[in-house]
Amino acid sequence: MSRKRPGPKSRISGVHLSISCKDTEWSRSRRLADAAGKTISRYLIDCAMEAAALMEKGEAVDALPAGAEGLVLDAAQQQALLDGVRDLAARLPGDRQIAEQAAMAAFVFDAALLDMARQGLREERDALLAAHFGSARAAEIAAGADLRAAERGLAP
Repeated sequence: MSRKRPGPKSRISGVHLSISCKDTEWSRSRRLADAAGKTISRYLIDCAMEAAALMEKGEAVDALPAGAEGLVLDAAQQQALLDGVRDLAARLPGDRQIAEQAAMAAFVFDAALLDMARQGLREERDALLAAHFGSARAAEIAAGADLRAAERGLAP
């Protein structure tokens, strides 16, 4: 993205450099420079010079200039995040376990619906299903449960 500095170039002394960046990067740079009371050019040059001075001293460049915002996680934060994600992934059930749990839940659900039907509580069952799933979907669920019960020889 190209932005032109207003005014005649004769007022600008020194080297001229054009940079390209995303709109979001430009907006952020402008905001940070404004917060520091500097032009974008002066802000970027000051940041680069401060980082270069720290590197020449052999210091890490983790510290940000006053008023600046962090752009990325440092190495320790990245590792901690990765370790946390790996730990979470290790605790999650696999596809087979999820399918088994879904089948068990469906079995218990069907058993509860069948039990209500056997007790003569079809209207109450249908009302509960409608309250949670809407009347059209409730009718499909009830019919499916009744069909599965009949296939198993468990008709109410």
